Amino acid sequence: MTRTEPSVEDGFAEARARCRSAFGKAPAQWTARAKPRNAFLVDGDPTVEIGHTPAGDNRVSGDFTCYVTTAGS
Repeated sequence: MTRTEPSVEDGFAEARARCRSAFGKAPAQWTARAKPRNAFLVDGDPTVEIGHTPAGDNRVSGDFTCYVTTAGS
């Protein structure tokens, strides 16, 4: 099996997935005014750490922030 090295886009994909999950769990009063509806923005800086170990310790990490935009934003 060929293993694919992680990429910066993998970091953004993981951040989007985590923000989507957090958005879905947030109280309705926090997200009700989102424009467009049910939308959020993700901003951050992914880093890729590649380690060549038998266990395949390849990692994508970074610092990200999720934003909900509203009509007043």
